[in-house]
Amino acid sequence: MSAGEPQTIIQCPACQGQSRVAGAGRYLCPHCRKVLAVSPDGAVRIDPSPPQGETAPRPAPGGSYDACAFHPDRRASAVCQQCGKLICAECTATEGGRLLCPACRDVHAGSSANAWENRRQTGLARAVAYTVRDTLLRPREFFSQMGRGTSVGGAFLYGVLVQAFGTLFSFLYALSRGNPIERLRELGLTEAFPMLDQFPGDFFPRLGWAAVASAPFTALISAAMSILFTALVIHLFLFLVGGARTGLESTIKVVSFASAADLFLLLPVMGPMISFVWKAVILIVGSSAAHRISGTRAALAVLLPFIIMVLFVLILAVAIAGLFFSALAL
Repeated sequence: MSAGEPQTIIQCPACQGQSRVAGAGRYLCPHCRKVLAVSPDGAVRIDPSPPQGETAPRPAPGGSYDACAFHPDRRASAVCQQCGKLICAECTATEGGRLLCPACRDVHAGSSANAWENRRQTGLARAVAYTVRDTLLRPREFFSQMGRGTSVGGAFLYGVLVQAFGTLFSFLYALSRGNPIERLRELGLTEAFPMLDQFPGDFFPRLGWAAVASAPFTALISAAMSILFTALVIHLFLFLVGGARTGLESTIKVVSFASAADLFLLLPVMGPMISFVWKAVILIVGSSAAHRISGTRAALAVLLPFIIMVLFVLILAVAIAGLFFSALAL
């Protein structure tokens, strides 16, 4: 249908679905795939037996006889049981025992928001606890249901609060272990760095109290910046691997809810390592579910930035070591 043709809205007698057509003719309903005959006066009837030798009916705008409604270049293999749209194998997924297209899955997910979105009804403490549990233990199910009903602002608030709490506790725990300069002196490391002995004895205790006073505010700011920066980097790499299908907002929501893994920072010694690994798994699973891409693409988008950073640090360390030993040789 060209842009200049007059358009008429018709209603299918079979499914009551509406579509636009270019006047009289024979069309295929994009909702139920019935052949419709439209008369010059606008009357619509179902044409059960097209005349012999006549060409196939022209598709009504918004769908085609065998093309996916979301990927026009792919052949449809199923029909959405909610709206009747034709969908290809990639778009086909079961939600609540029914085959649904991506749009209807989003609507379904939006009607079943997670516990954090219902925090006013469930209470803040319960909402955080349930969301942390679902994110850590059932990430694929959690992110598969994360649709339009989950606001990016609400997810971001959750991520900032949870990550700031984990970071703040980790910082206070490290600070409680004493003056770091004194610990370096005990290990004999201050001999290699004489400038460390220039710090007055009460410098770090005073700095510690100042740090404690400003720690909550600093933790909130750093958590917000960390979430936004991580989301931007992951989304950039999702774009590079062809996996950024549902927009930056979905990536921000995934990174925000993945902050639940930062609570492992509460564990001494192994907490940071557990947090890092668990968070990487959640980011991969969440990116795969939220953007409807394979786990391989999601893993590449999440892990490539880290691999590149490690390689850069190694190269920089080798370069600095080379300059240091060259200076010693002279």
